[in-house]
Amino acid sequence: MGLFMCLIILAATLIAYKLLFAGKNKNYFLKKGVKYEKQNVLIAIKNMFTQKKSFPEIANGWYNDFKEEKISGIFEFSRPIFIIRDPQLIKRMTVKDFDFFTDHRVIITENNDILLGKSLISLCGQKWKDMRSTLSPAFTGHKMRLMFDFVATVGKQTVETLKKQINEGHGNDFEFKELATKFTVDNIASCAFGISVNSFSDPKNDFHRIANELTDFQNFKSIMKFMGYLIVPWLMNFFKISFFSEKVSKFFEEAILDTMKIREEKGIVRHDMINLLIQAKKGTLVHEIEEKLIEGFATVEESQMGKTQSKRKWDDVDLAAQAFIFFFALSIKSF
Repeated sequence: MGLFMCLIILAATLIAYKLLFAGKNKNYFLKKGVKYEKQNVLIAIKNMFTQKKSFPEIANGWYNDFKEEKISGIFEFSRPIFIIRDPQLIKRMTVKDFDFFTDHRVIITENNDILLGKSLISLCGQKWKDMRSTLSPAFTGHKMRLMFDFVATVGKQTVETLKKQINEGHGNDFEFKELATKFTVDNIASCAFGISVNSFSDPKNDFHRIANELTDFQNFKSIMKFMGYLIVPWLMNFFKISFFSEKVSKFFEEAILDTMKIREEKGIVRHDMINLLIQAKKGTLVHEIEEKLIEGFATVEESQMGKTQSKRKWDDVDLAAQAFIFFFALSIKSF
């Protein structure tokens, strides 16, 4: 997306905000007797753009503005949003009243970005329930333990690379954040995609480069796109503007779909996420009976909904999107 398109989105956003949103719902929280933050999200986006504050810092500020209140509010342009602080109320909403809060709010749909839009965090209704049921057996303690060998291999590779750098006279001081990031990216590539990379010896490998691009949310283009999705989604749909670049989407589609195809054709079995997605596609991914007490591993009892097996048939892109969001989420945590 070029500079000209960014300026069009910015202009349309400001016009829409001025004509449609300014002053709308301004008394919403007053009528309900709820204390609220008068600062608009537009100012928060400005702070993000100027890098004065990150979004977690801004959200933390909203959360702590009214520490004595069980509920407070903020405005996302004209949209009122409640901030819940009371643990008992949160528990009731997520358990007893879960049926009223099942769907995520979807900002980016598959019309904008097919991988992000088809991922579990963007699905709604029955399709979300079906995908949740399909993927639930993939994250049992047993299947996670099968991936431990891949993590151990990456750990051994990391140690050997660091020893080699020290022996070659490059010093024994390392930036921990950079070290942890490379270690995480290598593990994701191995456990999720079955691809062996070494970000220590080859820091410019495709996975590390793409992870950097995925987590860069403070550049001008990303901020303009996000504002566009929030305020003028019709404009984003009209111009078919994806949140991630075509290069990123193509990289993941090829990495995931090509790997799935080769394994199915050659009967290759590797206990990673690609293998679990192949099982999900065939309908052979089911819950296993696990021991209740396993030393060294914490297990969680799955809900009845998670144990229900979905009959829906998924295509390759539906499943590729789940591997993508797995990579995306872990990349955010590591960078």
